Amino acid sequence: MSADSYVEAGRGGSFVGRLALEFLRDDIERLQKYFRLVFFEGICARDILGEIGVKPIMSIYVQTIATSGLWHFQFHLEDFMNGAENREEEPSRSDYEYHARVRPYENADVTYVRVAD
Repeated sequence: MSADSYVEAGRGGSFVGRLALEFLRDDIERLQKYFRLVFFEGICARDILGEIGVKPIMSIYVQTIATSGLWHFQFHLEDFMNGAENREEEPSRSDYEYHARVRPYENADVTYVRVAD
């Protein structure tokens, strides 16, 4: 299931604040009755699950690197953290703030590296 499916149109604020969290929680609980594993994906995943009281048993970080081997997001994140790059629009701002605070790329149980340009 994807966090993007729970974005409420016309709602402002952070990415997490734009989600229909009560519906997400209900859907996860319903799926857990029938399936041993429920996969959840989206930016700010740990914050979202924390808001609805769901503790993940595992985290997977999908890291997209260029064919040159560079992880361009790292450079943008460093610029954002140093104030050199401004991210005003959502969900980009929430994504960068989340990465700076939570550092999911360092704290994942598994990192899947995807090569793409």
